[in-house]
Amino acid sequence: MNLFAFCIVFLYIREKNTLDCGVSKVLVEDEFLRLLKKEEGKLFRIALAVLGNEEDAWDSMQQTVEKAWTKRSTLKGGAAAFPAWIKRK
Repeated sequence: MNLFAFCIVFLYIREKNTLDCGVSKVLVEDEFLRLLKKEEGKLFRIALAVLGNEEDAWDSMQQTVEKAWTKRSTLKGGAAAFPAWIKRK
């Protein structure tokens, strides 16, 4: 498991343990993770191009995922808007 995948799992477990996890909340979390997984390659390539090495790129992705996770309520436009939204984080 790469660092990005570990980060996703960690955030998912942490949130499930700290919130009231009704069915609708779990579906929102699952949707966030599904959309994030689809963007993983693009995000990594952007980070690698900007930062120049893999370790820094993975660190940047971890920070991006954490910020996006905590601010996921600001996503407007649903799944269609997610790719542009996550790249701004």
